Amino acid sequence: MEQEISCGFVLYNNSPEISFLLLKHPNPGEWEFPKGHQENSETYYETAKRELFEEVNFNVDKDIIIAKEEGQLKIFTYEYKAPSGSLRKMVLFVGLCNKNPIISSEHRGFAWFKFEEAKKLLKFPEVCGCLEEIYNFVTDSNILE
Repeated sequence: MEQEISCGFVLYNNSPEISFLLLKHPNPGEWEFPKGHQENSETYYETAKRELFEEVNFNVDKDIIIAKEEGQLKIFTYEYKAPSGSLRKMVLFVGLCNKNPIISSEHRGFAWFKFEEAKKLLKFPEVCGCLEEIYNFVTDSNILE
């Protein structure tokens, strides 16, 4: 079975406390991170950067501070089976961002949510588990080193 791969960013700010950026999906009640499908020979990071620009008009090099661990970009991944039956892999990078996005027509809105609120809005348990890992990671004071 062929695996679909999507890559994106989990963006957070910490003013006054940690909040995560979610985009309102066209399907009623669905929220998601800025992400999209990997194309051709793109690396995970290239896909995530492209999708971030396309969906929220952020330039990775200017608008966010990317989380690192031991000098390397920190990556979170999870796999799940979509309702269609296809196997999907999600690769997420993490970034600190203190500005609001300019969203594409692909989404219906955006909001910054505190961790518990964000978890309630995300549709799949695997996504909630990944967000919890990311939340634990960003509350560590050494993530930007």
